[in-house]
Amino acid sequence: MSTGGVEFRPAELLRPSAYSHPVTRLKLLETHISWIILTGPFAYKIKKSMRLEFLDASTLALRRHLCEEELRLNRRLAADLYVDVCPITREAGVLRVGGSGEAVEYAVRMKQFDSSQELSALLDQGQVSPEEIIRLAQRLATFHQDAPTDANPDFTHTGQLHDTVLGNLAILLAHLDGAALPELRALIDWTHDRLHDSREALRMRERCGFVRECHGDLHAGNIVRWAGELVPFDCLEFDPKLRWIDVMNDCAFLVMDLWAHGRQDLAWWFLNSYLERTGDYAGLRLLRFYAVYRALVRAMVDSLGAQHDRLRMRIKTAAVFTNRPPPALYIMHGLSGSGKSWLSERLAVRLGAVRMRSDVERRRLAGASTSDRYTPQFGRRTYARLIECAESCLQGSMSVIVDAAFLEAEQRHLFRDLASRHQVRYVIIHCVADPAVLAQRIAQRRQMHTDPSEAGIEVLKLQLQNVEPLDADEASHAVVVDTNLPDPLEVAYGAVDQRLASMRPR
Repeated sequence: MSTGGVEFRPAELLRPSAYSHPVTRLKLLETHISWIILTGPFAYKIKKSMRLEFLDASTLALRRHLCEEELRLNRRLAADLYVDVCPITREAGVLRVGGSGEAVEYAVRMKQFDSSQELSALLDQGQVSPEEIIRLAQRLATFHQDAPTDANPDFTHTGQLHDTVLGNLAILLAHLDGAALPELRALIDWTHDRLHDSREALRMRERCGFVRECHGDLHAGNIVRWAGELVPFDCLEFDPKLRWIDVMNDCAFLVMDLWAHGRQDLAWWFLNSYLERTGDYAGLRLLRFYAVYRALVRAMVDSLGAQHDRLRMRIKTAAVFTNRPPPALYIMHGLSGSGKSWLSERLAVRLGAVRMRSDVERRRLAGASTSDRYTPQFGRRTYARLIECAESCLQGSMSVIVDAAFLEAEQRHLFRDLASRHQVRYVIIHCVADPAVLAQRIAQRRQMHTDPSEAGIEVLKLQLQNVEPLDADEASHAVVVDTNLPDPLEVAYGAVDQRLASMRPR
C-alpha cells in the first residue's frame, strides 16, 4: 500500500523506537481488512487501503473516518479498552506512531488483552459462569435501551435486512462449490419463507423503534473478559446498515453463538436476563429467524476461510433453531415465600424456556407510580400483560414459564385457555412449604432488598385466607413441589418431565 507515492509497510512499525511508550513484545497480525500491531501495553489497528462491496477504505481520509467511527462506536460498550486514534507519521524516512510529522496512516489504539480471555476461548475452556453472562445481558439491555433510533422510519432498514439476508445466502452457496450440506437447502428454503412471512412483523419492529444503532457483530469472539467483566468490542463501523438493526437481531447473534459452543444453559441465562431487563418479549416472534440468519452469516465467513468443520457446526446450529420441539406453557402456583421465583429461574434453564415474572411486569406497567399497583384492576392489567408476553413466546415457538402466584382460578384459566388455543402442553408447578417457612423467607427477602417482590407478612395472611385451590381438572395438569425438601430443583424437573411425557401423543 502506498500513501502519497511512499509505500506504507506495517512491518516498519516493528521497532520499539516507533512508539512513545515502553514496548515488551512486538507482533504483527493481519486480517482481511486490517493490520494489528501488538506491543504489550497497547494494540494498534490499521485499516488497509481497499474498496470492497461493503467497505470503502481507499483513501487516507476515509480510513481516518473509519478509525474515528470505530473509536466512537466501541467506546459505547468498551470505553476502557479503546484509547484514541493515533496518526502514523513518517519523519526522516522513518515511521512513528503519534509523531509530529504529516500523517501517512491512522491507527485505533486499544489496550492489549490476552486472546485467552476472549469469550470464545473461555467457553472452550469451560470458564464462564452464569453470573458473568447475566451481567453481560443486563449491560447489553441497557445499551440497547439507550441506543439512538431512526427518527423517521420508512422501512429502509427492513428492506436492507431483506437484501443482506439474501446476499449472505448467495455468497454462502457460491463458496460451497456445489458441495452443500444436506441441511443447507432446507435452511435456505426456511429462511426465504420466514423472510416473506415476517415482512409485516419486521416493519412493526422498525415502526415501534426497535431498530437501533447496535453492536452488529455480537458473537463470542468479539467479547472479552476485562477487569472481571465480559465486555463487547469490535462492533461494525464500516457499514451502517449492518449495525442499524433490530435489537433482537443483535441479541440473537450471541444466543446462537452460545448455543453453537454447546452452552445452551448460558444462552437461556443470557436471554432471560436480557428480557427481564427490557420487557421485549414481543421480539421473540423473530428470534429464531434472526438466530438462523446469524448462524448462516458465521457459516458464510467460515466458507470464505475454508473452515469446513466450523461451517458444518454453524449449519447444524441453524438447523436446531428451525426444528425446535413443540413449546410448552408452564405456570407457577403458590403463596408468597413458597420458592416460586427461585425455582422458576432455574427451571427455565433446565427446561429451555423463557421466564417472566409478575412482580417485574407489574412494576414495568406502573412506572414511577406506586399508589395502585396492588388493586384488583391493576392485577388484571398485570395478568393481561403476562398473557401478551406468553403468547409472543409461543408464537416464536418458545416454551414459557410464567412466575406469578396464580391464587385465583380465573387467572389460571386464562393461561389454560391460551395453551388450548395454541395447542401446547400446559403444566402447573405448584410450590408448597410450611407457613412458618413462608414467613421466614418473606422476612429474609425484605431484609435483603434483592427481590422485586413487595409482598410482606400481611400479604401472606390474606393469601392464606383467600387462595382458591386447584380443582380436579387443574390437578391433572399439576406437579407439586415441596420447596423445603432437599434438591427441590431436581424434584421439580423430574416431575415436570414425567408430566410432559404423559401428555405426548402415543
